[in-house]
Amino acid sequence: MMDAAAAGSLPDVSQNPATPTAASRPAKPRRSVQKKSPKPVIASNGRNAAVLFVASPRLERKTFTTALPLAGNREISANLTYQTLLKLAEFSVMLDFDVIIASDREFNPHLALQHGAAFLLQRGRTFGGKLSGVIETVFAMGYEKIAVVANDCPTLSHRDFQKSFNFISETSIVLGPAKDGGVYLLGLPRALMELHIDLARLQWQAAALFPELVATFTGHNFDVLLLREKPDLDTLSDIANFINYFDSSDETSF
Repeated sequence: MMDAAAAGSLPDVSQNPATPTAASRPAKPRRSVQKKSPKPVIASNGRNAAVLFVASPRLERKTFTTALPLAGNREISANLTYQTLLKLAEFSVMLDFDVIIASDREFNPHLALQHGAAFLLQRGRTFGGKLSGVIETVFAMGYEKIAVVANDCPTLSHRDFQKSFNFISETSIVLGPAKDGGVYLLGLPRALMELHIDLARLQWQAAALFPELVATFTGHNFDVLLLREKPDLDTLSDIANFINYFDSSDETSF
């Protein structure tokens, strides 16, 4: 995954509005209009959606290694986001679901549109608040089942989404446990919204997240399907281990 695109060839995943030159400015002064992010588009499916929940590289706080400058860590994040988007676009054709990228104002929404995905602006102050808001908004768009993922699990496969959308129901949710105690996939039904569970309060960025999610959902009488445990990429060592695994495995499975 990490060798799929060189730094110079990566599409820009951040907003870079062009600065108008003197020649291109209108002759008459006019009030500045705040640039609006594209509105979410309900695509052909309207039933199932995969949601890529990410920060733009410019606002990504994760430091993969202190051996690289800030720009180097941001480049890793941009690469992971782009490769995940490509995989979701491919899987969406195979399994007939829509793709939505939920990110901040620094993300380039045109990258999403170029790959057939809708763009949704995150709102809120905390990670949990932003994620909870995105989940509510996507269900308000009319979807019945959603699978939320981040950009740090390169071993995501179409089978993960196939199993998730097959199992999710009004009384069933899906969790993809990560080896660090979090989750790499969160599969939810629209019926969840009727229970008004305060998802924002959960410890989304802590090692205790997985057992807390299981306790929360089973406490509301949901059946929980667990996908195969997978590693996510939080450090340069994680990335190196993944590359070594990929190099020694069947590339057709990636």
